[in-house]
Amino acid sequence: MTRQNAYTREDLLACSRGELFGPGNAQLPAPN
Repeated sequence: MTRQNAYTREDLLACSRGELFGPGNAQLPAPN
């Protein structure tokens, strides 16, 4: 994966589901 300087809303939501950086890595809180 290449390093990004900016992330879209969909990227951030994917991160909250653990899809962006893979299992066991950084994960953002999901919106309510």
